[in-house]
Amino acid sequence: PTTATIDEAGVAVPLSDAEEFLACVKERESGGDYAAVGPGGLAFGAYQLTQDAWDETAEHAGYTDLQGIQPNLTLPADQDRMAMALLEWKGEEPWTGSCTWPPGTGPGSGGPGDTTA
Repeated sequence: PTTATIDEAGVAVPLSDAEEFLACVKERESGGDYAAVGPGGLAFGAYQLTQDAWDETAEHAGYTDLQGIQPNLTLPADQDRMAMALLEWKGEEPWTGSCTWPPGTGPGSGGPGDTTA
């Protein structure tokens, strides 16, 4: 898993738990492809959000300029910002699968919530 990002000076900066979770989601949902369109054409962008989830999050977070725009047609920074807003608002609930929030708490992690040990 990604645990750091490189800043403009080339220095590794540790990712927050939220950033680590969203990096996992992005890789699992779209392989990191911000232009992705999911099977059936109902989920869009790197985080595979439905149009309804995108619009509701934009309204909730005050990013009304992004409402009504298909997620995969927006800038990567906007998709990242909206995914973070959705995570802060609803937690991991919008995404199901192998990514856990906070990281290190799910099955097989050895951490809290790991019932496989």
